[in-house]
Amino acid sequence: MATKRLNKELIDISKCPPPGISAGPINDDMFTWEGMITGPDKSPYAGGVFFVRIMFPSDYPFKPPKVKFTTKIYHPNINGNSGEICLDLLRSQWSPALTISKLLLCITSLLTSPNPDDPLVPEAAKLYKLDVKNTIKQQWNGHENMPRCSAGIVGEDICTWQGTITGPDESPYYGGVFFLLILIPRGYPMKPPNVKFTTKIYHPNIDRNSGEVYLNILYSDWSPALSISAILLSITALMSSPFPYDSHESEAAHLYISDRKKYDETAAEWTRVYAIKCKQMAKFRLQRELIEISKDPPPGCSAGPLDDDIFEWEAMIAGPYDDIKSPYAGGLLTQLIYLICNIYHPVVEQSTGKLFLNKLSSQWSPDLTISKLLLCIKTLLDSPDPNGGQLSLLEAFMYNKTAAEWTRKHADIK
Repeated sequence: MATKRLNKELIDISKCPPPGISAGPINDDMFTWEGMITGPDKSPYAGGVFFVRIMFPSDYPFKPPKVKFTTKIYHPNINGNSGEICLDLLRSQWSPALTISKLLLCITSLLTSPNPDDPLVPEAAKLYKLDVKNTIKQQWNGHENMPRCSAGIVGEDICTWQGTITGPDESPYYGGVFFLLILIPRGYPMKPPNVKFTTKIYHPNIDRNSGEVYLNILYSDWSPALSISAILLSITALMSSPFPYDSHESEAAHLYISDRKKYDETAAEWTRVYAIKCKQMAKFRLQRELIEISKDPPPGCSAGPLDDDIFEWEAMIAGPYDDIKSPYAGGLLTQLIYLICNIYHPVVEQSTGKLFLNKLSSQWSPDLTISKLLLCIKTLLDSPDPNGGQLSLLEAFMYNKTAAEWTRKHADIK
């Protein structure tokens, strides 16, 4: 039976080989094959040709073949010396329905998307994870200043993000605040993230129940060059200009084509019911915090809305008066989201006043208030060493001298 099955698979793979793959018996031995895999594009193996040895048991296909690389390869799931492959399909998840063509395709996929959580080569897995995390961190650092969009890591999980999109002007989504869940896959950026709305939205290309976004760049047109910023901007553009002829929600698509006014009314109603309440909740929270900070301001701090805009505040932080050793003693530091007076400090960008503070990014929690945030910033004034250690005497002297000069010049000492 094994011989009959192998003969059939040989005919099939010879007539219609998968892209970049070939295989056949060695020296007419039907139970020992050699396979060839071309390194996948957009992977570190691109341009390479890799050979594998395939040894079939006598009771194939009821038991899996033994497969190993004969070409040396550096990969978290492939032993560079023995060529052994750590792949579930070759062990617990083997099925007689699998063929050599499908198996070699799975191995090709493994080259593109390693599994660092089940490694044969721990060093390679560690480096792979570090590279993926660095890619994601670069995206985190580059997501700011997007018009009407924002995104950030949820808790401590660098692969789970929350995005926010403000409804575009001149669209039925105007005035709404829409939240999205962004799940980064193990093979990112070679594989696209999974993006879905957690705020309900009426749109031809967005599933009204699951929130899944049907946008080509998240599927067939994905490119590793795309960033989270680019994805959110593309989704914002999709909200203004749907694709009704390539839709997922047929009812919304039909309405968009046949009765645009009715479509706009329906989408606007959904926005009012599901998305505007988010902004109202934020406004209510900020109003409550304004009352609290006015009644009981943190020591040396004050804050309030700028020009009656509840979503844009100005705050004041006084340099510590009780610590004459502090270079900020006697200074008044004003800030919006960024510090707008010049200050010399390791975690403040001198040209823009931007704060590099974990509680404003990866360690943000809804439990934090403006009062607590200002106290955290005030604490920074007493902890200037960016590495958390002790500055040398010379370093401390030069730092304090420069920071004190900036405070006298820019921070309105009285």
